[in-house]
Amino acid sequence: MRNRIISCMLCLLLVLSVVCPATAGSTDKIVIWANADIRVFLDYFVEAYPEIPIEVITFPYAGSDYDLTQRMDALIADTGTRPDIINVEINNARRWVDLDDVSVSLYDLGITEEELSVLTPATVDFMRDSEGRPKGISYQVTVGGLFYRRSIAQKYFGVSEPEDFQTLVKDWPTFMETAEKLDVLSRGQVRMLACAEELYYPFINGTRKQSWVADGKLVIDDAIKMLMDYTKVFYDKGYTQGFDLYSQEWYDTIHRDDTLCRLLPPWALAHWLELYCTDENGASTYGDWGLVSPPDPYIYGGTWLVCTSKDRQKYENIATILRYVMSEEGQRAYEKETGDFISNMKLQEELAATSSCDFLGGQNHYEVFRSIAASVNPTLQTGHDGFFRDCFANYAMTSYISLGYSMEEALDSFREQVGLHFNGEIDASD
Repeated sequence: MRNRIISCMLCLLLVLSVVCPATAGSTDKIVIWANADIRVFLDYFVEAYPEIPIEVITFPYAGSDYDLTQRMDALIADTGTRPDIINVEINNARRWVDLDDVSVSLYDLGITEEELSVLTPATVDFMRDSEGRPKGISYQVTVGGLFYRRSIAQKYFGVSEPEDFQTLVKDWPTFMETAEKLDVLSRGQVRMLACAEELYYPFINGTRKQSWVADGKLVIDDAIKMLMDYTKVFYDKGYTQGFDLYSQEWYDTIHRDDTLCRLLPPWALAHWLELYCTDENGASTYGDWGLVSPPDPYIYGGTWLVCTSKDRQKYENIATILRYVMSEEGQRAYEKETGDFISNMKLQEELAATSSCDFLGGQNHYEVFRSIAASVNPTLQTGHDGFFRDCFANYAMTSYISLGYSMEEALDSFREQVGLHFNGEIDASD
């Protein structure tokens, strides 16, 4: 689902066999390979459909290319065990949408466009193949928001409410001006961000207007160069704490009073912000946060369930599972347990009408996320976006920020690595 590392999921392969009124060797059993998030749906699904036997095998996150990715690639060669459903991540999901031997069209399962119309269109369109056939179901909309500390904004800018703070981050030039003013007003004691890497997703999955690859050629969008410039300024002028993303120091700034903003997705509320907002002495920033739209709408992560089964006799049961994941019933249970921003638009509307988040000072966060979701563009991603992002960070950004390369020299280093990785399949020349 999410492009993150969660410490409780790091090491071991966990096999969860859901107890159903069917024998373990039943040929009707639906085998699902997934990350742990899908467990929430399937716990409730078993209660609603006890007659459908399922087995869920969950895998830990292990970096940018998860264990599931290698297993999914093996399906292309039709080697090893084949599950009936697998979850795929935004970084690699499009790698398999045009491979009918690997991914099954939702039409073949009997799921219609009318049924899919209940979901945020961007989540459906992302997983359409070259013929427009939908290949996956997502239960979430992983839009990115801009979280901020109300008390810090009040102290240095005289505002605390979202509608007022929004003017301080309305676009990227204004965002940069606010970072500079904060540095001056706080005498360098408070930083705009804990980590400059938080800029990556907003620029790469939001500000960027062109895909990494067009007509077989590597494309360096203007937003990529803008990202490089902004990141360098943040490092050089100290507008960031300089901590590594997902490091303990990065988490610790959530309960300290030295960082103003966070560029994060909806699921970060429960998994990161609420989890780390209280220090060892009990002091807490709970309730002192607000949420506004980022300078550009962006996507941060995302998970889709894809049918990979070749057994057409299982399609009816597989469709039942996917329909449950789409349903108000299934997504209501998931949202209640996780607080994530779900993809069923009718339920979104219902929640937005009554939503109030205590962590965000009583703010209606669902309405903010709904507004952002209406503007995101999911069509830029390739099947190798995880590689492109990490390669860009490791070669272009590191060379530019830390090694003294010029921007073009740093981008040439990135181009070289892309050319080597794809061995001529992508023209990476300038």
